[in-house]
Amino acid sequence: MKQQIILILFGISVFCNLLFAYLVFKKFPEPVSITAQPNYPKEVEDKKEFFSVVRILPHPPDFLEGKSLRFLSYTTQKENGRKWILFQEKIGNGQKETKVDAEAVRWF
Repeated sequence: MKQQIILILFGISVFCNLLFAYLVFKKFPEPVSITAQPNYPKEVEDKKEFFSVVRILPHPPDFLEGKSLRFLSYTTQKENGRKWILFQEKIGNGQKETKVDAEAVRWF
């Protein structure tokens, strides 16, 4: 009688171990996630603006106080023996051209 009980418990133990090993090593299917593609036009996605900042020292008549400009690009010009820098300034969502004396510009 004792041997039968021991054999039954041994059989249950082996069955439980095999079941546990099967559940651990069984490959579960990966969950599939479906996401909606955004309806943004390609132009908006590619349009990233990078701007730089420059400090303008006070100089009359345009800049009585110093200020900082956020600009997208700039070009240099020479008129009447003076150098000017023409900035494409970023203001809110718009742009504006700002002409500044080259000697008043401090780059950083």
